[in-house]
Amino acid sequence: MAKGITRTNQSMKNATLSIISQGIQQLLRIAVRIVFIRAIGQELLGVNSLFTEILTALQLVELGVGPAMAFSLYKPLAENDEEKVKSLMALFKKAYRIIGAIVLILGVGFTPFYTFFINGAPDISNLNLIYLIFVFDTGISYFFSYYRTLLISDQKKYVDLSVQMIVTILVSVLQMILITITHSYMIYLILQVIGTISTNFIASKIAIKEYPYLKDKNVKKLDNATTGEIKKNIFAMIFHKIGTIVRDATDNLFISKYISLAISGVYSNYSMITKALATLIGQIFNAVLSSVGNLHITADSKAQKEVFYNINYINFWIATFCACCFGVLAKPFILVIANETYLLGSFVVVLLTLRFYLDIMRKTTWMFCEAAGVYWKGKSKPIWEAVVNLVVSWILVKTIGISGIFIGTIITILIVDLPIEPYLAFKYVLNGGLAKYYLRYFIYLVIFGIIAGITYLACMLVTGTGITALILKAIIAIITSNVMFVLCTFKTKEFKYAKGLIKNYSSKIIKRRIA
Repeated sequence: MAKGITRTNQSMKNATLSIISQGIQQLLRIAVRIVFIRAIGQELLGVNSLFTEILTALQLVELGVGPAMAFSLYKPLAENDEEKVKSLMALFKKAYRIIGAIVLILGVGFTPFYTFFINGAPDISNLNLIYLIFVFDTGISYFFSYYRTLLISDQKKYVDLSVQMIVTILVSVLQMILITITHSYMIYLILQVIGTISTNFIASKIAIKEYPYLKDKNVKKLDNATTGEIKKNIFAMIFHKIGTIVRDATDNLFISKYISLAISGVYSNYSMITKALATLIGQIFNAVLSSVGNLHITADSKAQKEVFYNINYINFWIATFCACCFGVLAKPFILVIANETYLLGSFVVVLLTLRFYLDIMRKTTWMFCEAAGVYWKGKSKPIWEAVVNLVVSWILVKTIGISGIFIGTIITILIVDLPIEPYLAFKYVLNGGLAKYYLRYFIYLVIFGIIAGITYLACMLVTGTGITALILKAIIAIITSNVMFVLCTFKTKEFKYAKGLIKNYSSKIIKRRIA
């Protein structure tokens, strides 16, 4: 029982700070984006989005070391096996420094070829230098990031989040001030690099202080069984990395190549919102991941399954609420930060909303797979994911335009991810019961559709544009989506669990403040 309480407390602590930290960071990113649009312009916004996706693709070089590293650390950290932790960290230190060097070399070598993804020659000076700064920012991030993974694996993600939040606040404020004064994109990028270096460096110093035995030069070589398991997981994660990167990068690269760089900049405002929400949600699940990893080691499949459905219900609540708010608030929000030239069509927004919901609903099943280290079992899934997404999106963008790109991603989720990921979780982690999951999944999808439709109709009552209309629609969307969700699910035992969790955690916070 004590271990369960510790896991819950650590998960709630990590999740709470994740929400606060990411909420602050995403608000700052939105503020920076507003200043960016007004001070620098649409085409450079498109360049920023394109180079971000290209460098995301280069991160394939990591070969899945990060997730494999986190999984390998769960057991020795839970057992306080300092010697094993030292050996693992020595291995990961070497691996990450090699990865960082390879990313820098490949990134620089790709310089003559990035223009392939640009439809038409943009009139932008120092484009190569801008690209190389992106390369440096990505490559240098690997040199200390393994320390952050150690903190996260030991259920201390709140430490990493605190560092991220402080650095992001300082960098964002400086970016807004300096680009307003200078209108310089270069200054914006240089500050971004400084932020990356600072975050990793500070987190590494904290980790070394937290785990002083890492300074010990006497490090044993890992046994063959551990090394073999790590290599196996990394090899499997190569495929998962390919699938994720290809799918995520396809949208902007296809828009830039087949539509225009300017439209890529327009889409980047929508993707900024969905990525901000996905990052916030991802931080919540990452905060719980190490606890699920600990649960997998210490609990039986029945207990794991109960936790799974409780988390999946919370996942559904978050996905429904965030997707509904995105669907109805994206347009009024963009009209506040920019103007009508930055809007996409209503049908495209519907597709983006559905894609976002379906993607977020994958979080629980994949988290349990990741926590149990079953990467190898599903190694072929990402290859199919990448192939289907590329082929379908390419065919549809050539025939129906920008909508085809997002339809391609939705089709990929439905015919590749949805059949395979739950199968892996229930066969290799939760010991059966897949039919119940799919039944619940489709019931949840119907409920989401009903709530989304009612939320949209309720927000239609507010007319006009501007900050007042945005605030009113936001209030209506928040209240409507949550009230409808409670009405649709309040009789379930998962709702009672979530209600109890919120009640207990709230009472603890109140008691601490009174004390």
